[in-house]
Amino acid sequence: MPPSRRRHYRVTEADVHRAHEAALRTGGRPGILNIDGVLSAIGRPYHGYHRSVHEKAAALVEGVATCHGFADGNKRTALIVTLLMLEESGYRLIPAKADEDLDDALEELILGVVAHKYTFVEMVAWFRSRVHRHAG
Repeated sequence: MPPSRRRHYRVTEADVHRAHEAALRTGGRPGILNIDGVLSAIGRPYHGYHRSVHEKAAALVEGVATCHGFADGNKRTALIVTLLMLEESGYRLIPAKADEDLDDALEELILGVVAHKYTFVEMVAWFRSRVHRHAG
């Protein structure tokens, strides 16, 4: 199947709840403030407009990080579910440059997303330069 027609993993409500629980293991207050916002955020990548995995990743990370659906851990939850979607779709993140620290790049991206530092097109480009198909 051509890359543009591949099926990408669809993040579920159960996935986002597990991701939020995992995010809170490093600290934070539990609680859902707006479940409709969370469900809208995880549904955004799959409404038909975002075709590539890069677009889906950008839509998912932006949606979950900025929807304020949880009392705490929104950014960490966004990162966890985005990495889950990529992994389950057969992709992985690798540094864009040999000297790039991927953890630092991810932190900068997530903080930039919630600060509205990046346009959607810039987020897609960020993922495009780092998302690659699993070998094998």
